[in-house]
Amino acid sequence: MSQFEDDLVQALDPIRYHFLGRLMQGAMNIGLFEALRSRSGATCSTIAEQLALSESRLTALLRYFENEEIVSQSGGIYTLTNLGELYFRFQPWYDLLLGGYSQTLADFSGLLRSSHSYGERNMALVGSGSCGVSEFDTIPLIEELLRQLPSRPELIIELGCGDGSALTSLGARLEWPVRLIGVDPSRESLQLANANAVRSGVNTRAEFYQMSAQEYIRERADSPNAACFLAPFSLQEVLSQDGEPAIKELLSAILAPGLDNTMIVVEVAYSPTSPALQSGLGRAYYNPYHFLHEVTDQRLESETFWLHLFDEAGCEVRFSGRVQPEIDSTGLTVGWLLAECSSRADS
Repeated sequence: MSQFEDDLVQALDPIRYHFLGRLMQGAMNIGLFEALRSRSGATCSTIAEQLALSESRLTALLRYFENEEIVSQSGGIYTLTNLGELYFRFQPWYDLLLGGYSQTLADFSGLLRSSHSYGERNMALVGSGSCGVSEFDTIPLIEELLRQLPSRPELIIELGCGDGSALTSLGARLEWPVRLIGVDPSRESLQLANANAVRSGVNTRAEFYQMSAQEYIRERADSPNAACFLAPFSLQEVLSQDGEPAIKELLSAILAPGLDNTMIVVEVAYSPTSPALQSGLGRAYYNPYHFLHEVTDQRLESETFWLHLFDEAGCEVRFSGRVQPEIDSTGLTVGWLLAECSSRADS
């Protein structure tokens, strides 16, 4: 190739991967990758009939994926390649960033012209993508923090549970039959949550409520004490919508003296100038994550901010932790185990 063509290929890489990422996310979401996973493979006509797709357009897509070495074809039989399997393993990141924020990306030039416009999100895909990502990083972190408790909680309540997959997966992984409650304002997400509870085998001990975290705390006054509340990446939503007083009120209600409740909070620590954002995972995930939160008015805050806010709310931070470094070496996702302040006040 000539130098010009070499330069052109390099310059077009972002376009190539933009197309590839968007088409893969859509194909995963409609079940195409799942249909291609069979060892014996399938014909285009069989897949088109199974997924109710246009056969001619599916043929064009499969040819595109074949050229990208994601799909292989022999004698009209299509299967996923090892590369395709690798991409499919990490579908939640595609659903979160490309599916959940597709409208945000489409509107970003207009968003840059105004500090008052709000970037639209597909909340169902943001929720399901975030819950899927949590399988790899957040759930093990939550399990680590749960092990710090003096006794096993009989009830775990997740505020902002999305499609419930993280909560139900956690419930299935724990060694004791804990009761599960998921709270989320999205009806669509909770429909998926009930299905995920059945899929995880915890549906007989899981229930879901369509309401905000604040509504649940106000209206479910009959909830048992000694519960462990989970708030993975959901306090940032409360913070952006209702401000710091709402966070303090929520924490004070959950962790009021005498209730014997605990709370696990997980957040991405806002670090836009951290060298970690120039690492491999930083560029691939946290760099776009930071940008998308800026233009959708979701308030990412620093670790120092959260610790100060917990202190102002009167919470005791009993333990803190980070995602296992073999999963995420950036250290940007932080978890805290919070309890009431009475033990600190008495010491």
